[in-house]
Amino acid sequence: FKKTCLLVKNYQDEILLKNTIWYDETFKSNINSKIKLKSNGQKYRGHSKNQICIGVAIDSSGHCYIAFLGKGSPSSKSVYDAFKDHIEEGSTILTDSDHAHRMLVNKLNLVNQEYNAKICKNMNDVDNPLTPINNVHSKLQKFLRAHDGFSREDFEDYLNPFAFMINTPDNKLSKIDILLNRVLSYPNHLSYRQLFRKK
Repeated sequence: FKKTCLLVKNYQDEILLKNTIWYDETFKSNINSKIKLKSNGQKYRGHSKNQICIGVAIDSSGHCYIAFLGKGSPSSKSVYDAFKDHIEEGSTILTDSDHAHRMLVNKLNLVNQEYNAKICKNMNDVDNPLTPINNVHSKLQKFLRAHDGFSREDFEDYLNPFAFMINTPDNKLSKIDILLNRVLSYPNHLSYRQLFRKK
C-alpha cells in the first residue's frame, strides 16, 4: 500500500474542478496515543487539534479533489491555499454556511449556494443539496477506517490513493493501465528495510 501511495503521489496535481462543485470538510481523529488532553485530563471537544481536517470537493462531472487542511477547524487561508489551483474561476459551488469557505469563494469569483448544515442533516438524501459531497465523505471515512493503523504523519499520502480510486475512469482495467504507465513514467524505489526500519 505504501508503494501505491508513492505511485500516485502527484496524481491530484492536474485535477481542475469546474461548472457545479460541492465542497465541505470531514474529520478524522488522531490515534489514541497522540490525543492531547486538557490540564484536567479531559478531552477537547469539537473540532480540536486532535481532529485531522480534510477538505473535499467534487464536481458535476464526477471529478474529485481531496486535501489535508491541518488539525482542528479549517481557516479561510488553508481552504483557499489548498483549492485555489483546483477549482475553475467563476464556477458554482455548493457549501454549508461555514465562514472558512469565504476567501475561496471571493477570490475565485465563485457563485456560492450556501445551505444550513443542521437543516440538511435532517433531510432525505434525495432532497439534500449536499448529498453528493456527503457520499464522498462516507466513502472516505470507510477507506480511512480500513487503514486505521496508518501513521498520521503520513496522512497526506493516504489521501492520494483514495482520490485515484474515486475519480474517473470507473473501469478497473483502465485504472490498472494508468498505474502501469505511472510506474514507467515516475520511477520510485522503496525497499522493505527502508519502510520498516526503526526510527
